[in-house]
Amino acid sequence: NTNPVDRGFYRGYYYYENTRRYYATTQFQPYHARKAFPCFDEPQFKSRYTISITRPDTLGPSYSNMAISSTEVIGNSVRETFYPTPIISAYLVAFHVSDFVPTVSTSTAPRPFSIISRRGATDQHAYAAEIGVEITNQLDDYLGIEYHDMGQGQIMKNDHIALPDFPSGAMENWGMVNYRETNYLYDPANTN
Repeated sequence: NTNPVDRGFYRGYYYYENTRRYYATTQFQPYHARKAFPCFDEPQFKSRYTISITRPDTLGPSYSNMAISSTEVIGNSVRETFYPTPIISAYLVAFHVSDFVPTVSTSTAPRPFSIISRRGATDQHAYAAEIGVEITNQLDDYLGIEYHDMGQGQIMKNDHIALPDFPSGAMENWGMVNYRETNYLYDPANTN
């Protein structure tokens, strides 16, 4: 991308089968949520957020902090509304729109753990999914707090999105963690 340190709600791209494909994602830390929506964008101010995204029907699904609560088709677009977040700082709000592909693993049936990446990289999901589920389970046991019960009435999802040009190493958004692809996906044939 033209600016490798994009912040706020920004557009990135990747190549698949010699075609440039675009995605839109967020990086709000420390105070860039104000670039996407009106808010008190300082960490000490917290609120619940209900995100609604309207996207072309050729992309999707969209991702955000919480699971999708409703979907509405509007011509050639789809509006996805997400369950309200717990009370969080604005910099932890996140959303993502693309044609990325998910791999869903579970530690138990209602506890989804998803690895999401560009087309052409899904064969590199297995290790991140295996280790991610194990780490989540170990932390649940160690802390005595179930991660998936932290959604204040909703099952807390656990999405991990690998981005080709993410400006940070990773960002721990509530329910949707973004990573620089090279720091997260593992290809046994090409990774040292």
